[in-house]
Order: sequence, then structure tokens, then C-alpha cells
Amino acid sequence: MSKFARNSPCPCGSGKKYKYCCLRPGPERGRWTPRAVTGFVALMMLALGFGVFAFVGRVFKPRSTDSKNSPPPKPNIEQAQNNPVPLPSETGKPLPRPAKEAGPEEAQRDVDSTEFWRRFVDGGDCEGALQVARAITAISPDKSSGWLKQSYTLHELGRTEDAFQLLASVIEMFPDESLPAYNLACYACRAGRLNDARRWLKKSLEIAGDVIKANALKDSDLEPLWQEIKGW
Repeated sequence: MSKFARNSPCPCGSGKKYKYCCLRPGPERGRWTPRAVTGFVALMMLALGFGVFAFVGRVFKPRSTDSKNSPPPKPNIEQAQNNPVPLPSETGKPLPRPAKEAGPEEAQRDVDSTEFWRRFVDGGDCEGALQVARAITAISPDKSSGWLKQSYTLHELGRTEDAFQLLASVIEMFPDESLPAYNLACYACRAGRLNDARRWLKKSLEIAGDVIKANALKDSDLEPLWQEIKGW
């Protein structure tokens, strides 16, 4: 499996350096069974989608007499687990999402979901990690983090072309973020499409400048372009 440079942005989208994030060795964990993956993804979607405390409140809050006659609506968890998040249509381009400041609860939810996803990656269970990444994207499709996790996991599964196509289909939603373009450059380079790699790497450089250039010159995925990058 390819490795990102230690000081490059972590491909999971956390905003940390790779050496401080997914490169960290985790405790040994056994491989999760499909049944366990499904159960934990369901629990995660409930906990993260509604909030832990809100979920507990919904379960234990006394119901009025009127509500007893009609069953409460159920979240469509099964659909989110088994189906990838729909991609933008081929005829229409995704619109950039306005940036908004995350509240404390939302920020903590992002941290928890990243840790949950990382457990599967650290345990070598990339199929389970892909299911978790899809659930994260279903909860927050307007954030790049879930899409980055999905594409990174596909790449680790040896499906680099699928990783490229997935991320390329939504990158216009994140015009001010350098990491999606940077990862596209890495995937294209690994697939031998150097022209695409140049284009996306230059796009990433336009956004983040010298930081991206320094990381690219240490990233083995971009080694075929190192001589060119030095002159940029």
C-alpha cells in the first residue's frame, strides 16, 4: 500500500499532518465481521446524526397519549449503510457550499467519526472503513472529509481509479480546499496519468502555495513529477 509523506496533510481530511493522524500506530484489533460492521455503522449514524444526548432523550422521553396511536418515524439507516451517497448527475455540476463555522458539538462529532473510521483503517479492515466513510458522507455530504475518507479507502483497497472518479465528481463543491485537489493529483500520478496529476497539483498549489509544494516533493506518490515541481 502506498504511504503519504509524514509531513503531508492527512488524506482522511482531519487537517492534521499525516504523522500525527492516520500514521499513528493503533492498538492491534481483530478484523470486524460484516454483521459487526453493520451494527456499529447503524449505531454511529444514530449517535452522530441525532447527537448522543438527543438520541437518549428520544428513547427515554415519556410519550403523550396521542403519540401512542401512531408509531414514531424511523431513520432510513439501512439505505445509508448499503448504498453509496448518490453522486452529482452527469448533466449538472455540484455547486460550491458556503463555508460555515462548526459549533462545538459538530466539531466533536467530526473528531469522533474520524476516530471511528481510523479504527477500521488501523485494523486493516478497509471494507469496514469504506462502509463507515459512506455513512459519514451520508450525514455530512457538504463536507469534504467524508468524500476524502471514501476515496482514500478505495485507494487502499487497490481501486485507485474509483478513488479518482469519486473525488473528481464532487471536487467543485470545495473550490477553496487544497487537499481534494492534492489527493486527485496523487491518484492520477499513481494511475500514470501525469497530465491530470500536473493539473490538479497546480490547482492545489494555487490554494495553499509553498506548503503544498514542500509536501509534494516528499510524497512518493508524486515522485514522477519531482523534477518538474522543483521548477514551479
